[in-house]
Amino acid sequence: MFPFIHTIDSEAALIALLPEAKRLLDERGIWLVTLRLSPFYAHHLSHYLTQEEQQRAERFYFVELRERFTSARAALRLVLGEFLGVLPWQLELLQNPKGKPYIADRALDFNLSHSQDVAMIAFSRLGAVGVDVEYLRPQEHLLALAQRVCSSAELMELHTLNPQQQLLAFYRMWTRKEAFIKCLGGSIAGELKAISVSLGPKAELFEAPQLDKALAQNKWKYLLFDLTSQIQPLISCLCLEHQAAP
Repeated sequence: MFPFIHTIDSEAALIALLPEAKRLLDERGIWLVTLRLSPFYAHHLSHYLTQEEQQRAERFYFVELRERFTSARAALRLVLGEFLGVLPWQLELLQNPKGKPYIADRALDFNLSHSQDVAMIAFSRLGAVGVDVEYLRPQEHLLALAQRVCSSAELMELHTLNPQQQLLAFYRMWTRKEAFIKCLGGSIAGELKAISVSLGPKAELFEAPQLDKALAQNKWKYLLFDLTSQIQPLISCLCLEHQAAP
């Protein structure tokens, strides 16, 4: 694989969650991608994109944004192509009505998230997957923003923390909710306040209207866990769809 694509070892986190984690480890992958590349390297990667994607990249006014898009899209095609035994540019990537991309033959589910100069790719053969990555950066009006996206329980907990703790708790909340919503194939608009997650070190999903419906219809359960990286201050979360026990 290319040197700008790195695997993330989440084996310990998965094993802590599930006794059958070995099956999950064999059927999924998580990759961290460096998007800050030399112009020559970024141009080379454009050859892995389809013509439509190359045209889309050219529409970015700023070169930095163009190169980030090219690197992330090429990495996605390289990772999925390697896993499926398909040439990267031959993968047919489509989008569902809410914007989540998928492979035409649905051989596996995947998700991509990026923040500044890093991207994260996750895929699974066993069910849906969602991932979110964010750089931890100060928010001037954090509590005002929290009023718009936090559940009442999350807001109560947030107000018990000091400002430094509030920032970390807010980003934990955000990445966990977004990973869950992306796993379901939805968009975050209008859905964040209806979902309640943990704000502490352990990633947990407490309440979500979508969760009750999914469990009733499909007997799926959804697992959240935070991913670790040597890149600081980076925070990220993965959501895996898992077949619930009968």
